Amino acid sequence: FHQVRTARLPAPSTTNLAQGLSFYSYGLSNDEGVSRANFLAALTQTNSALLHDTSGSGPVFAQKATIPAMAWKSSPTRGHLKGFVNQTGSTNGLDFAAISVTGPTNRTLRSDATGFYGAVDLPPGSYVLTASFPGLVNVSTTNSISAGAVTTVDLQLPLPTPPQVVTPPLAMNIALGSNATFAVTASGTGPLSYQWLFQGNPVAGATNATLTLTNTQLASAGGYSVVVSNVAGTNQSTIAALFVVPRPVIQSIRFVDATQVALTWSSTPGFRYRVEATGDPNGDSWVEATSLVEAFQSSMSANVAVNSGTRFFQIVCLPPTSP
Repeated sequence: FHQVRTARLPAPSTTNLAQGLSFYSYGLSNDEGVSRANFLAALTQTNSALLHDTSGSGPVFAQKATIPAMAWKSSPTRGHLKGFVNQTGSTNGLDFAAISVTGPTNRTLRSDATGFYGAVDLPPGSYVLTASFPGLVNVSTTNSISAGAVTTVDLQLPLPTPPQVVTPPLAMNIALGSNATFAVTASGTGPLSYQWLFQGNPVAGATNATLTLTNTQLASAGGYSVVVSNVAGTNQSTIAALFVVPRPVIQSIRFVDATQVALTWSSTPGFRYRVEATGDPNGDSWVEATSLVEAFQSSMSANVAVNSGTRFFQIVCLPPTSP
């Protein structure tokens, strides 16, 4: 109280007089063990030993100051936002997490060492909050801010999920010169990245969920797989075999006798061939006219029975048993 009264005395040089005092304390108004209620009462009441003011004067102030009207409380037009940012499953706050607030106005915030963040004086409306922290998955939520209210939004950021191959690429047989497309579906925390491999080696520029090969040649045949990656790790698919089948060309056909013809066609060593026959080339009733035979040279021949039901022929080529 001595300090309070001294502050109220006229200044020696100017005789200026302090018209008021502002007190501030985190928890206590004095270090003498006097309760806050007694301290405040002593400011406007006659001193006594109980009030720890032995100056013998009257109260420091005649009465309590009138609290002025505060429009931000009586007629609020803005709202406020606060909350904590944590890792999912942990009560420890994330220090310096980034929180973007997007809506009628935009703010960029950072959490403190306890994970706390806050924004004041926000125009009412709907806001999208997005929290991010290195090594964790971003989380977004939509919330409403109301005038005169404090909205609390706690944000939990999970660890990323490693990638998993849901549907691997499938093996296929295609004709020489045709196009081939492999595809993979994967799950996991995005964004996911892809790298296709051929015979275990990266394919240049093949970084999408699909791989398309154009004008395939015999050298294109082999094993294809894909590595899927994200911030949590990598996962490689199973290998899909690509068989590139040369198109056989019938080189000659002649009657051997009234019941059979001799066919000769181009072939690729290692591939397997059979002759199919039908009486209607526009239908789907092709039947095997010869058994499957592996080629050992660049052309093959076979005698095939001919009758009213087998007057048209085609050569079917199948890949080797392994690419």
